[in-house]
Amino acid sequence: MKCSAPWRGLHIRTNGDILTCCAGATSLGNIHTDKLEEVLNGPVIKEVRQSIKDGELHQEYCKNCIAITKQNVRCELDWHNDINNDFKLEEADLNYTYPTLFDARWNNTCNSSCIYCDETQSSKWATIKKAPAFVKNIKNKDYLTTFFENNKEKWRTISLVGGEPLMIKENMMILDNCEKDVPIMVITNLSSDLSTSKVFKKLMTFETVGWHLSFDNVGEHYEYVRQGSNWQVFNNNIKILGDAIGSIPNCKHYLKIMSVLNLLNITHLDTLKAFSKQIVSDYLPPRWPTESIEIIWQPCLMPHEISLTHFGSDFASIFIDSIKGYLGQGVQDSEKTFFTTILEQLDSNMQQPTTEKQKEMLNKWIQMNAEYFNNKGCFSKLYPEFSKLL
Repeated sequence: MKCSAPWRGLHIRTNGDILTCCAGATSLGNIHTDKLEEVLNGPVIKEVRQSIKDGELHQEYCKNCIAITKQNVRCELDWHNDINNDFKLEEADLNYTYPTLFDARWNNTCNSSCIYCDETQSSKWATIKKAPAFVKNIKNKDYLTTFFENNKEKWRTISLVGGEPLMIKENMMILDNCEKDVPIMVITNLSSDLSTSKVFKKLMTFETVGWHLSFDNVGEHYEYVRQGSNWQVFNNNIKILGDAIGSIPNCKHYLKIMSVLNLLNITHLDTLKAFSKQIVSDYLPPRWPTESIEIIWQPCLMPHEISLTHFGSDFASIFIDSIKGYLGQGVQDSEKTFFTTILEQLDSNMQQPTTEKQKEMLNKWIQMNAEYFNNKGCFSKLYPEFSKLL
């Protein structure tokens, strides 16, 4: 199976670990201690390249893409291959060529503590759990700046994730050292103040920016899942973004919604779809080409307590009815493919009811979050359909 990422990708995790893509399962080095050129030509990644040249993804480094392809959805492999459609595997040797796609995470700075996230991706969670802080002052910043400058002609896509990328000042290092026509992809919770974000201001100077809004619910359900975020602030920020896009003639910026399918939004799919239409009608320029914002779905695998595959027939029957009702409204082809695969997986869960142990796990998870966020009774209020099964 072909993948160009080990030859042309660059990924930095929130703890500084260096990989060639975000799906990589093995760290190759760390930006706080290692030089990129040395790490990207080290023995581990050369073994990965040899495996791919032999016709198979590496069983350890590539195990996440191997697993995701079985879900019948696109994965990191497809993203890198699309961007590097000129990559010829048969002509490649075992050395790193050059970076075309940079997926920057830098550190875990974030103002939200989403209840399915953790301290590795959110500094807010790290504070709550009293976890050690990640290194945020890069010692070899001058070296990295030079690396970006030297490769500015080769970049084809820059992806800013996080933490919350609009709050991460290190993103300016790459944005200050790439051409204005390089497509930028941002995955943002859009819950920090855009009016004070230097990263947001800089992004508005680029020709093409894909604004991938990370949220899965609306209203009270949004605030329950995205602890620390405010629904009204989120809406205000969408308006600021829409106004900024509307002020640019022939603007190539676009929006998508990134959502994780789980117990906490499975019965509210139609509400999220309705809001995807409201964004267009209320916040975006009149020239917007679609009547709704595309929703990109991925399954929730962790924590197990809210993963749909964790439950038996009593819960699964509710999941199935909700998905079938959603598909009956007419959805995009990508959504239809995703949810059809989910239905096939849920069908196998209809053989027996949810066990008492599985219910106990969910109850403990609900109680744990109630203690963290002082919202006892909130789950029962927002999700009565599941509370009665517990």
